[in-house]
Amino acid sequence: MDIMNTILFLTLYTVFLAALSHAVNETVEGNNEIFRNKHPSLHNCPSFELGPDEYILYPNGTIYVESYNKTYNESFYFLKDNTVTICVPDNPYPNTDYENENEKELENEYEYANNLKYLSQIGLSISMVCLVLHLLVFVLVPALRNLPGYNLASLCFSLFICYLFSIFTDSENLSKNRNMCIATAVLIQYFFMASFLWMSVIAFDVYRALLQATGNLRVSNMQFTLKKYGFYCIFSWGISLVFTSAALIADNANGIDELYKPQFERNCWFRYKESLLVFFAGPIFVMIISNLIIFFLSVYTIFSNRMKSDESSNKMLLKKQALLYFRLAVIMG
Repeated sequence: MDIMNTILFLTLYTVFLAALSHAVNETVEGNNEIFRNKHPSLHNCPSFELGPDEYILYPNGTIYVESYNKTYNESFYFLKDNTVTICVPDNPYPNTDYENENEKELENEYEYANNLKYLSQIGLSISMVCLVLHLLVFVLVPALRNLPGYNLASLCFSLFICYLFSIFTDSENLSKNRNMCIATAVLIQYFFMASFLWMSVIAFDVYRALLQATGNLRVSNMQFTLKKYGFYCIFSWGISLVFTSAALIADNANGIDELYKPQFERNCWFRYKESLLVFFAGPIFVMIISNLIIFFLSVYTIFSNRMKSDESSNKMLLKKQALLYFRLAVIMG
């Protein structure tokens, strides 16, 4: 039975990854039209937009940017709704000594960013090792393969994949490969959202167990059941897939404001804060609020049950309760 549960656990992951891969491939094929006849440097270069009063468009298709004293042909810029997008020039201030005056400051900023990148990679690597160890223990110890164990293993798996691809985003080769850039951004969004959803599942499962223990005066059944775990999988993997697919569709749909298009191909993540808020930060904020609500409901359930006891005035008991609430907060994310 344990072997069958493990096989089912891995099969569900495979199905969702296959569906996500199909969605990414469709996005990549659609976005190829955007970069047709454009120079490869436009794919991943740092870029910015120019309004109609900041450039001159000539009949032959070239544009002249007076502030930079530069001319661009059609393969080196995007034009949409009278807004031009170009790469940041190597020297954006050709007529001043701005670059020389700020060279030391720029070097310090680059060194700080580089050190922060390495520190993040070290932290992510340590976390990934711990997550792998937990998954190994989960697979090797049958006693852990109950419903809470499967929920926690699903959370660890989501975090591991998310951290793995987050490390890849710092690679220079990734930014040069447009298809891999899009796929990495999509996978990070998907598994990051899935992680928060699994935290919500764990929080709900703990609250449900508390209600059964205090309300019905019986211990909740923690054994693995396919029906409950299947529902949790549909909730976590399914909602993540909905938001990821919505982001991919918005990225290729016509008539949508550019601010709300993820444009994953530009920097391997959301380009504008508006799209980040709609497809990523906003939903995660809602999940965090829901987890807080469930946490306070759980604390109230425990506290109200303890108040019925004559030992509620005991200081040692109050300290134990405070520690219990802290552990509950950690478990619920």
